[in-house]
Amino acid sequence: NPYGTNGDTNTDADNNTTTTTDTENIDNIDNIDKEYYIGLQNAAINFLNQGTGVVDAAGGSGHVSMNLGLRGIKSTVVDPRESVGKLPSRDRKRFQKEARKRYQQKQQQQQQQRQRQPNLVASTWTFETDDINNNNINNHKIPGLPLCVEVIRFDALRAWFVEKPDGVDASFRNPDGASVSVCGDGHDLLEGASAIVALHPDEATDSIVDAAVARRVPFCVMPCCVFARLFPDRRWGG
Repeated sequence: NPYGTNGDTNTDADNNTTTTTDTENIDNIDNIDKEYYIGLQNAAINFLNQGTGVVDAAGGSGHVSMNLGLRGIKSTVVDPRESVGKLPSRDRKRFQKEARKRYQQKQQQQQQQRQRQPNLVASTWTFETDDINNNNINNHKIPGLPLCVEVIRFDALRAWFVEKPDGVDASFRNPDGASVSVCGDGHDLLEGASAIVALHPDEATDSIVDAAVARRVPFCVMPCCVFARLFPDRRWGG
């Protein structure tokens, strides 16, 4: 985890990596429900790909963003360390291999669709962003066949998220002594984010939640270490 003391030894996201296409994941769903599910899933992907996409705060080498990319979602890893967004060789090769595989599959599917029905659109259902916000996800069916999700490569930004926490051992997080900027108020990446996610962000936890609430964007945080010395107020109520 990027801000804590465990480095990138956390492989929770990596161990759960899936390289199957989205249509393979829903083969057990009834045909009618499957079309609806695919449409809703596409709507969620379109929503998350708005603006600058998902911010993977304190994202270390990028395992969470790798999994987002496998699902067709663009993201940017933000972390103060030099290794930000640099996947281990094994994972980087697997990610690149899957990207090539998905691209080839999509090309084949598009060719098959053109041969079967030249006028057929590429996706089964599409929804506008306003439809999600208004919970209106009916009567927007467009005839077509589902395509496999193309892999999206993620970006990386070396920076502290929102602010540099007081009391942080900068020599541990920043051993090369480089000047590390802050991705905070007014930064295009943060202001344009569609959502903020964080896996074991440690010291950055409070800043992530506050930033998401202030901007009224969806967020998901899986906390880890409390760091009671730096954050004495991190206590359960009562």
